[in-house]
Amino acid sequence: MNSRTPVTQADVESMLVTLSDALAEATDEFRDLCEVHARAEMDYKHAYHSAVVALATQARVTADVRKSTAWLRSENQERAYSILSAAKEAAREHMRSLVTRIEATRTLSANVRAQT
Repeated sequence: MNSRTPVTQADVESMLVTLSDALAEATDEFRDLCEVHARAEMDYKHAYHSAVVALATQARVTADVRKSTAWLRSENQERAYSILSAAKEAAREHMRSLVTRIEATRTLSANVRAQT
């Protein structure tokens, strides 16, 4: 199919199958990413709160110092969690884009049917 050839119903159906397959694959990838994201969140929270508890038993320090020290000790886990949060949002947007493309292709399909 090129810009000079009329779009046929078969072309539209092929596009819909391709987009549906892409959406199914993106959904599976999103599910896996959500699981990895949840694990990263728990790793970060565990590291952070473990550091806070460990600091609470030490000499008298302010709450701000305990929080800052705990954050520094869990920085790598928070970084991984934040990166996965961004990847999860990008994957969600990709799925939204695919759904929008499917809807547009369905409209095209209706137009092609109306012309035949």
